[in-house]
Amino acid sequence: MIWMVFSELVPDALEEASPNEVAVVATLSVAAMVAFQFLLR
Repeated sequence: MIWMVFSELVPDALEEASPNEVAVVATLSVAAMVAFQFLLR
């Protein structure tokens, strides 16, 4: 899932937003996925 985000969505996002915004959103998204995985165990 994380690989799909970085290979498909990030390049498209970089065309629309600044690199700093994309980096913050990507980092928060990965952290949220890890948190949900931890909570579901």
